[in-house]
Amino acid sequence: MQIHNDLKTRFYIVMMERVMEMDKEFKVFIDNLCRSGLGKEVYLVGSRARGDNKPYSDYDIVVVIDNNQDHIDVAEKIQLLKKSKLPIDVIVIKENDVEDSIYNEMMKYRKSLCKHHSAIQR
Repeated sequence: MQIHNDLKTRFYIVMMERVMEMDKEFKVFIDNLCRSGLGKEVYLVGSRARGDNKPYSDYDIVVVIDNNQDHIDVAEKIQLLKKSKLPIDVIVIKENDVEDSIYNEMMKYRKSLCKHHSAIQR
């Protein structure tokens, strides 16, 4: 019984260390993204924004770009900023499309990560 409890405790510690490492990697990624000037605004959406995420849930972000920017070009550049295998899903949308009904549910619980190229304190 003691060995079982020790294993559970060790597993929990390792899992929490990895979660803290993921959060740190995500912060570095967001800081780099915000400084890059690739988007006008960056939002966290999905389970992490709602607060119902699991420890290993992915990070869903929306990057709002100028209407004259190219979605694919920006998405490719954002992928180059990722230095790790951190599970990040990136959705790039144009400024005019933010209020589109197709994005309403996704953006309902959004958390602003940066606007106008300056990181917001988290």
